[in-house]
Amino acid sequence: MKRSVKMRILAGVSMMAVTACWSGTSVYAADEQASGDTDYLTNHTVSQTSGNIAGDLDSYNHPDRNLEIKWTDDSRGNKAPVCDGTAVAKNITIDSNFPTTAKFNWMDKGVISQSDVGSHLTASGDINITSYDDGVYTDSNGKVTIDGFKNLTIKSTGEGYGLVDNGGGITIKGGTDSTVDISTALYPAIGNTLNSVSGDSEYAIGTGISIEAGKKITLSSPMAAVFSGINKNNNFQTTLNAPEIELNGSIFVGRGNVSIEDNQPGNVIIHASQDDSLTEGYSINSSVFMPNSSDTEPNSTVISINKNQGGRVQLDGGISNTGFSTVMINISTLQLLKHNKIA
Repeated sequence: MKRSVKMRILAGVSMMAVTACWSGTSVYAADEQASGDTDYLTNHTVSQTSGNIAGDLDSYNHPDRNLEIKWTDDSRGNKAPVCDGTAVAKNITIDSNFPTTAKFNWMDKGVISQSDVGSHLTASGDINITSYDDGVYTDSNGKVTIDGFKNLTIKSTGEGYGLVDNGGGITIKGGTDSTVDISTALYPAIGNTLNSVSGDSEYAIGTGISIEAGKKITLSSPMAAVFSGINKNNNFQTTLNAPEIELNGSIFVGRGNVSIEDNQPGNVIIHASQDDSLTEGYSINSSVFMPNSSDTEPNSTVISINKNQGGRVQLDGGISNTGFSTVMINISTLQLLKHNKIA
């Protein structure tokens, strides 16, 4: 299972000349490039907390320009393209799509946060994040907000989540008619650490993930589109809201909570995961058990879809519920497409 906490490694980096003095917002390095309305950072970070070198930025605030950050190797130690930093631009592109050879690092992630400073991306156009490991990652008190965009695309091509919250929460909120498309090659599209299902209190971490789009949300993963495990307060919350939601992969709940389209009308379709080793071929699999024999109350886990509003819900893999959780679906709109099973 994926490690939830990684050790920090400091790597040697070369210094470079700076052509602008510190101004509290953006600093540009002499060997960084600008072309037309686009600024480029190569192997440099936007961060307020990671001990920046010349060429790094503490923040970027140019809503009329495009920002492209590309990382090509693992020379920057425990840093990432955006690490507790803020970027405001017209369009934002982050590319850390390389398999790192170093262990216990963050360099092949896209956006991370490990403190209450948080990371915040805002764009009026498109935001694209392509990483080998996690696209967006939090731990400790870290939190990430991505907002304002027209289209958000996050893709993990290797051994990562699209969004993984092991910290203070991830909030995604697009503008009018916005879309969100998150996909992975291996791990869940969104969730907290899979290690949380072990019952070990060390892995009862994370706060929750909220995604809101004006038009459509698409989550795709061979393992699970949504994973919602336990945290220390037993209230890890995943919330999805958009007029159209398509999950190419199951919902798997291990003592977390999931709410989809509870406060607006919308259509939801959930395709069962291609890899059924975790979800057993169900579109919704709630695997919740009493933690030990001394417990007398059922778990508070709730999975709700179209709870308060109309819309269509289509499941091509049915529902499995162990009995210590509640699955609530606006049943008048439920359609079981393929396996036609509720267990």
